Amino acid sequence: GASRELFVAKGTKFSADFANVADLEKHRGTLTSSESVYVPSLKDWHHDRNVATSKFYTKDLLAALRRPLAAAPLRFEPGLPTVAVHVRRGDLKRGDERATNNGYYFDLIERLRKFVQNADIHLWGTMEGTKADRA
Repeated sequence: GASRELFVAKGTKFSADFANVADLEKHRGTLTSSESVYVPSLKDWHHDRNVATSKFYTKDLLAALRRPLAAAPLRFEPGLPTVAVHVRRGDLKRGDERATNNGYYFDLIERLRKFVQNADIHLWGTMEGTKADRA
């Protein structure tokens, strides 16, 4: 999927591969702190609303998650202004008002082009498991 295409270096070897967070949590007791594991999406990490988010997303975990992304090369055209836009879809239910319609993004890009005609603009989001549909 896209998570392997965009963020995982070719040839990366993982000691464990989990389908989702529930699968990871089920096997957590068998993992050591030095293991490298792969979970394609963490969007359902905080599934128990009785547990504080900070219990899962500690400062150390957030720093560890950011390190490989910060080290990855950006693939924008050199010398041009760069714009990156995240289109949120995969974690929202159909009809959710936070799922901004596509026209909003087309309009946004059109407005940006008036100010920065030569910008290299990238949009990204997930379509895997997409629930929201705001065409």
